[in-house]
Amino acid sequence: MRFGASSARAAGSAATATLALILISTSLAIGAAAPAAPPAKRGLSSVTATGKPIRAWINGVPDTGQFLPDTAVLARVDDHAITAREYVASYFNSYAEDRPGQDDAGRRSFLQSMIDKEVLDRTARAAGYTPTFEDRVALREHTERVLSNILYQRAIIDSASVTEADIQRVYDQYKYEQHFRHILFADLPTARRVRLDLVGGRITWKAAVAKYSVAHGDKGTDGDIGWVTRTALSYPTAEEVYALKPAEISQPFEVDGGVEMVQSVERKTVTPRLMSSVRSTIIRQIQEQRAALLSQRLYDLIAAQIGYAADSANITWACKFFPANTGFHGGPQGLDIVIDESVPEVPSTDTSRVLAHWKTGQITVGGFLHAFSDIPPIMRPNVSTPDGLTRQVANTVLEPYRAQAARERGFDKDPRVVAQIEMKRNQILVDHLYEDSVASRVSVLPAERRAYYEKNKPSFITYAKRDFATILRFSQPGADSVVKELKSGHTADEIIRADSLRGFKSGALHQMSEDEHGPFRKLVFEELKPGDVTTVGPGKDGGYAVVQLISVTPGRQLSFEESDAIVDENLRNQKSEAELQKLLARLRKRHRIEQEPERTALVRLVDPTL
Repeated sequence: MRFGASSARAAGSAATATLALILISTSLAIGAAAPAAPPAKRGLSSVTATGKPIRAWINGVPDTGQFLPDTAVLARVDDHAITAREYVASYFNSYAEDRPGQDDAGRRSFLQSMIDKEVLDRTARAAGYTPTFEDRVALREHTERVLSNILYQRAIIDSASVTEADIQRVYDQYKYEQHFRHILFADLPTARRVRLDLVGGRITWKAAVAKYSVAHGDKGTDGDIGWVTRTALSYPTAEEVYALKPAEISQPFEVDGGVEMVQSVERKTVTPRLMSSVRSTIIRQIQEQRAALLSQRLYDLIAAQIGYAADSANITWACKFFPANTGFHGGPQGLDIVIDESVPEVPSTDTSRVLAHWKTGQITVGGFLHAFSDIPPIMRPNVSTPDGLTRQVANTVLEPYRAQAARERGFDKDPRVVAQIEMKRNQILVDHLYEDSVASRVSVLPAERRAYYEKNKPSFITYAKRDFATILRFSQPGADSVVKELKSGHTADEIIRADSLRGFKSGALHQMSEDEHGPFRKLVFEELKPGDVTTVGPGKDGGYAVVQLISVTPGRQLSFEESDAIVDENLRNQKSEAELQKLLARLRKRHRIEQEPERTALVRLVDPTL
């Protein structure tokens, strides 16, 4: 293992994996994949060799009725029974990075962590810790977040129901294709006025396109779009236009770049895909659309009540400071998740800029940065665009008001809400117990740090880096021309600058660290040598990327002084882990503990939210 800046944090957190697993998070589970039958078994009979019918495939195992019921008891700590239902819910409510595997050893270790959590909870409650000011703030913020989430679940998700008639209406639109033409207007009032003129026969479509459309790149004259299937459109757009009959004109609707109005020119019948293959997609799309509409109504209601208004100019300015590379990116092995844990540094003279205000307050750049830094990196939304930052600023400001709306509706009495708040309260108490009984007993001497560094010296090496360029072209001949220029001695920077002077942003220079992921990682770290040039493509859009590896910066040995903080953290984590295990060993003896870890193999370990 090499200890760059990010790997040092990973090593530090790994050393306290036991506590991380015991302090089970109350956040919603993320990144869980829906279990599916192994591809090789999909075509087999739905009956096992023993003759028992298969109800479903659970994590690759045929369900023939062998799995435990939700009420089955796996362990007891005094009077508290840990059931299969609680086991599954706790597993998927914990952070994905802290969960053990679903093999037998992983399942048993998770049951042990639940037992240890109950032991620590009981010990911490009995210790009678007095909450600090920081504890009360953390609990209040957590409570507001839980109430905000339950409001969204009950008032929006649960209300976005889908009927068979809804599904059939959308499926019927899979049975034909539409030939559309459109006009893209600069503003909504103009679009509404022109639609009335078109319907009233006071202007022709051709004249309206010529006079008002600001669209570029249409397939034909008169704003012709061509033949379009329903699935080629986003669901909101399809809802606006796909029910149109020939010659009918849609109402104007907002899109990126303006306001659009669409006319159906003609229809033709096609053979649709089987209902069974698209049913789940249709249901999901309808639910998402209705949830978005209900969410917007709730947002508008609360925003109006408090007089909320965003400052679009300051938001447009501020979003440029936030990283845009967090998310999923294509890699040689499929999708890689890239997480940027950094919080931007904004000049102190600008942190007082106001991003939004309301009747009783305002949120500045500095205030938002503080709230943003409290979000776990893997759960942070993309706020590098004006729309993304606008949404997150609103979420930050409106959360306590959504919590109040949840209280007014009585959702604070919901058993799930009560349980999550109680879990957070217990976690705070356990943190105090851990600090008093474990962390306070740990110290690291300078000689220990030096000895650890010398023993693990080969691990303290910085990550190697690669500098490379990517240049886009829209055809193979265009890409070949760039390759020829690079091989003849022109630099990538010269080509990119020349393209820019012609008004075409064709590429960029990049630096990638050995611990980073991205679509060109395998190419620049494993295949190319400095100076080598290659072409990647065509992509989905038909374009080609010319890639040149410019230089390589090898990793270097870190000195003891540079590694001292990392060494100290790792040693403290190792000693803390040992002290925690000693504490647990003492505390377990004070409680009546019964467990059947072998039964965890029969738990139907599937995310209950999916």
